[in-house]
Amino acid sequence: PTAAEFSARVLDADGNDRPSRIVGRFDIPSIGLTSYELRVTGLTPRRDYALYLLGEGGGYFDRRLFRALDVTRPQFRYAAVSCMNDLFRRDAITMWEALAREGCDFVVISGDTCYSDQRQREGSDAPFAERYAGTRLALSWFRMERLVPTFAVWDDHDFGDNNGDRT
Repeated sequence: PTAAEFSARVLDADGNDRPSRIVGRFDIPSIGLTSYELRVTGLTPRRDYALYLLGEGGGYFDRRLFRALDVTRPQFRYAAVSCMNDLFRRDAITMWEALAREGCDFVVISGDTCYSDQRQREGSDAPFAERYAGTRLALSWFRMERLVPTFAVWDDHDFGDNNGDRT
């Protein structure tokens, strides 16, 4: 929530703090949510790290595990997905949970990441942002305990109409 006060802390597997800071903030006032970009430096590939989101009292309310992507490896296990219309809720749950079990090193979403041009609220100031936030909250992929590097490319449904172009 936008009004929530919190801080972020990243620890390595030995319990040592890793340098991190919030470098970006995107508010979605119409639904009271904010998205943050956190930059973590000094990571070593193939080591586990834990991200803690700390509340005002100092205790954590969310914890995620992650690893830095080792780009020096000769081979990767990855998945390429697209056209992930979350309006088919039951199928989306089955699909993303199956993908989580695959143990991919990273995932590429090659467009139509949430069909942001559908089910927009009338009169909203930020309909696309609302759809992105709703998808990220609804799909288990974005709430797993162990995060997987995910790269997304925008396509027509992500920024406009079906088969739309830059106009």
